[in-house]
Amino acid sequence: MNNPSQPPNPQEEFATARAAFAKRDYAHAIFHLGYALMNKPQEPEYLALLNRIISNAREPLTLIQADAKGGMHFSHAAVNAYINAQLGKYEEAVALITQVINVASALQYVPWVGEWLSKPERASKLNGRTVMGLIFAITSKQGEHIADPTLRAAIEKMLPTFAQLRQNNVQDGLFASSTSIILRKMGRVDEAIVVGENGYAATPEYMPAAFLAGAYKAKGNIKMAVKTFQKALIHKPDDTYVRLDLGDILCQDGQYEAGLGYYHEALQIEPDNSWANAHYLYYQALSTQESHWTEDLRAYVAAHPANQQAASLLFKLTTAPFVDYLIAPPDATINMLRQMTEKKSPITQLGLSFLEAPSAMLALQLYNRENGAKEKVPVGVAEIQQPDPRVPLGEVDFVLWKYDGTEPMPAINPPGPQVAEAVAKVAARPYNLEAWQASARKLGAAATPSRLHSLLGVMVHPPPRPPEIPIWDWIQRIQVVASLSIAYIDSGWEGSERRKALFSLAHGPMDWTVGTAVLALTQIALEEPAITPEIEHLCADLMKNAPRLGGVSYMSWLIINTLRLPGLDPEARKELELIRNDMGF
Repeated sequence: MNNPSQPPNPQEEFATARAAFAKRDYAHAIFHLGYALMNKPQEPEYLALLNRIISNAREPLTLIQADAKGGMHFSHAAVNAYINAQLGKYEEAVALITQVINVASALQYVPWVGEWLSKPERASKLNGRTVMGLIFAITSKQGEHIADPTLRAAIEKMLPTFAQLRQNNVQDGLFASSTSIILRKMGRVDEAIVVGENGYAATPEYMPAAFLAGAYKAKGNIKMAVKTFQKALIHKPDDTYVRLDLGDILCQDGQYEAGLGYYHEALQIEPDNSWANAHYLYYQALSTQESHWTEDLRAYVAAHPANQQAASLLFKLTTAPFVDYLIAPPDATINMLRQMTEKKSPITQLGLSFLEAPSAMLALQLYNRENGAKEKVPVGVAEIQQPDPRVPLGEVDFVLWKYDGTEPMPAINPPGPQVAEAVAKVAARPYNLEAWQASARKLGAAATPSRLHSLLGVMVHPPPRPPEIPIWDWIQRIQVVASLSIAYIDSGWEGSERRKALFSLAHGPMDWTVGTAVLALTQIALEEPAITPEIEHLCADLMKNAPRLGGVSYMSWLIINTLRLPGLDPEARKELELIRNDMGF
């Protein structure tokens, strides 16, 4: 398979295909139609023309031929698969589309397969091993979770056929186990375990054991995951990959000695294994707190500059989120803005599955204003989480945001110009918590409690940003400086304005400002240990009452800053560390 020198224009390719079809030049028509479908495989008009070509041609499978060098562009191979499916040759169609996905990572064609395999009765025309190849092709291009809604919808259509194939091939445990992978990545973990157990019972071999262990791992059943990975090693004693899985899962669970043992075994088998080398040094440094392991990892990174995983682990070991750097806002809206920034064009409408942080909506509106839009972007929200993220947790003294339905609006006046300028001056500097806190301490001490409203107001009415700082980062930076400044507007604790303000922010509507308040409260607790239990209780309360669905914009702030509190209960610390590992920080 090969690629064209220039990206095809779908509309132009379709126009050429339609003109060729009118002349009954079906081979020429289908050649250009393949390029049109490459970018828009679900376009009804394009598919209608393809179906007409298949109906009119005497031998449609002969319309697509390899080029003089024996190659074929992947879009034409995909169309060839489509033709086979239309002719009822589902085995050939699945095999071809699997090649396309493997060679070109062309997951845009998976919805076609969803239609082909949507009827379980077609299982009789399919070989389980061919479908297994399809499953491997799709899942290898995904992380631990399949999130894309179009891809998920297509896979859901296939699942009944996979179930029928398992019934038709009850002795083929390897196929059954392969379907457990896709079930696991679709979030159907309990079903994946049952299917994986049946698969291993039918075929007690290395791969079914490894797949079943992966399902246990996704369930969070560490004990059974380890036990089943160890079964896989019995079937394949010299395997490196399972040892890496065991090292990962045990070290992430805090069982450092056992996990490091498996990394060591992997290195005995494969001394140059990049994953084992990086993680062995990282977890030695993390578990022993001995500096020479960190230096060994630093030397390894210098000697292996292409090993991005090692560099990431060194960064994680030697820098701390919210101390050395800020974690970027996680909202889907912000991810979209990152993609749109280069285009510098306004966004006309937005649909969200769940309500997001009002600060994310502020970033959206400011982005649009910067790019020439005069009207607010209409934002549709499909579902409101519970507890309702628009409502404070109990009574508070200050509220930054109020809502009109699902539209957030500032609930406090803009800041005075002096406060806005002073906050902006700090926020424009490179982030370092110690340096920012020192500046915020002076800013807060200079601000009388009567100016507290300006420090609150600047959080929702940010001053103009420096051009090199994206609008979403600028809003977050302003909110961090303001929160740290509020921590020093007065002294004492009980009845203090700083306590009222920061607890109000922490208990307020779900927003980035909840996280910045937790950061400021953590800093106060580190300086004044007597209030640490109260801050721990606040953090536990926020964790307990976080919305159950959708993203929680302040969760990384909450987890990581809670872990910074001294004297945290060991069991609570272990649980939070596991969550932090899952979050990748």
